[in-house]
Amino acid sequence: MTPRLDHESPAESDAAALAAALLDCLDRHPSDVAALVDAVPPGVIADPIHGPIVDVIRAAVAAGVTPTAGDVSARLREAGHGDGSPVRIAFVDALCDYVNTGRRAIDTARGAAERLKRHHADSVAREAAERYAASPDAAAFAELGEALAAVEAGFAAARPLPTAVDAIDRWARHETTPGVPTGYPWFDLATDGGLPVGGFVVLGAPPQVGKSALALQLTAGALVADTSLRAVWAAGEMTLAGIGGRLVTVGSGIVEGAAQVTHKQARRRLPQARAAAIRVVETIGDRLTFADEKPLTVRAIDAAVARIGARLVVVDYFQLVAVPDGGRDRVADLDRAVGMLRDLAIRRECAMIVVSSISKPTTSAAHAGQLCRGTAELGYAAELVYAAEREETADGRPVIGPDGMVAVTWRCAKSRNVEPRDLVTRFDGDAQTFHAADDPHGFDPPTAPATGFGAVSLDAWSPPEAST
Repeated sequence: MTPRLDHESPAESDAAALAAALLDCLDRHPSDVAALVDAVPPGVIADPIHGPIVDVIRAAVAAGVTPTAGDVSARLREAGHGDGSPVRIAFVDALCDYVNTGRRAIDTARGAAERLKRHHADSVAREAAERYAASPDAAAFAELGEALAAVEAGFAAARPLPTAVDAIDRWARHETTPGVPTGYPWFDLATDGGLPVGGFVVLGAPPQVGKSALALQLTAGALVADTSLRAVWAAGEMTLAGIGGRLVTVGSGIVEGAAQVTHKQARRRLPQARAAAIRVVETIGDRLTFADEKPLTVRAIDAAVARIGARLVVVDYFQLVAVPDGGRDRVADLDRAVGMLRDLAIRRECAMIVVSSISKPTTSAAHAGQLCRGTAELGYAAELVYAAEREETADGRPVIGPDGMVAVTWRCAKSRNVEPRDLVTRFDGDAQTFHAADDPHGFDPPTAPATGFGAVSLDAWSPPEAST
């Protein structure tokens, strides 16, 4: 067993995290390595154990090469860091304990880099302050200011400003916004690929119209369509048992080998419902995780997403989200929650469904910023906003058609990147499922795995021909 190295300071711990994350990125995210090492100027890492690992990677990148872990190992040996040396032990520890962290490696490297720069600035300021304290004169004070300015200038130089080349390169890598397919063509086609990654879709409706039902249906469909997908459901209202019953009902209609059961059969735990539950568990299993602590916080949601590597998050529902030190101004609290959720979606590279309550008098024709109860920010920040418009009688009761379903149109009140398209559906209360009005079956998962995170080389892109 390789001996462990104790990290005596936060700076050493962050240096270890940066070195390990960079080793992971060499294999999984080679195109990001250059930016990650550039974020930490030379001299910032004072740790003599993990610093050489980062220096080797930095030197290779400067030479125009993205090394493998084996290349780093060879360079360390050439520099005299052979078996038994602290640097070699740190290198092996990193490979054993930190590699294969997936997309979180990039976040880990960025976070460690920022903290290391703060540690370095603190160290420089502390040394200059100690000299000033020993000799409090104008020259020492000027030296303190110069030292801090030099640190800031070094950090600024290490962060190159993006150019048009970078903008077009990112456009070429992702010609369309990456999405998580739900398996329902009437939704995926209308949204150009499904739930957009890095943003959120708002489902707004008055009580009892089916906003949570649609969120669960899209989630179940996505999990069945992509067997590698993991999702987090932030349960602010429904109990786990309640979600479980609905999941059995919805899942029985799309999971292979299961017979459709009704919501009533699921509530009564009838044998056919229990048989369907087995099939649903076999298909979805632990890929759907719940964040159900009360009060519901973005921090708890983020922790659950990081823990399982989720690419899909559902917040049910938004008005129940609490923020730190909140309570004095509910509107301000909800505005902060919007920013925190959007940051989570971008930082974790996941798609998000946000279920929101809207006031009963609010019409689906209202502006996106006016739809969500308690805050206008949710509508403004969302990629897509849908507001339910149910066919009702004069006294507000749903009109049940001859097929036993209720007509519900999800009006697209906001669409940031795709052509706005309404979702014209009929809701089957027995199956807790929405169907396209012109297609009563509707579930048709893609046969090939989703390629939303794939990258296209700039060499594969060519500008359009000039029109004549």
